[in-house]
Amino acid sequence: MHDEFPWADEEPGAVLKEDVRYLGDIMTRVRDHMRAQPPRSAAPRKRRTRSET
Repeated sequence: MHDEFPWADEEPGAVLKEDVRYLGDIMTRVRDHMRAQPPRSAAPRKRRTRSET
């Protein structure tokens, strides 16, 4: 019936397991990319001196 949109026969609002896996894969790649380098505005951490410990 819906050759162009195979998901159109699904129940409205239904989320398929494949969709959840695909979204999880994308989110993992985004997280890894965002953590690859610190933001440019991040200042280096100050070293603690022995008197502070």
